[in-house]
Amino acid sequence: MLGRKVVRELLDEELQENKIPKDVFKEELVRTLYKYVENDYYG
Repeated sequence: MLGRKVVRELLDEELQENKIPKDVFKEELVRTLYKYVENDYYG
């Protein structure tokens, strides 16, 4: 099963050259992407 650590590492890699706006929290992005992938793939 996909873990949040893997999602966090993916985001770190993909967002290296992009700056996340201050009002967007990285952990929220991790949680949202994790839930999306989990629902899409495992749901």
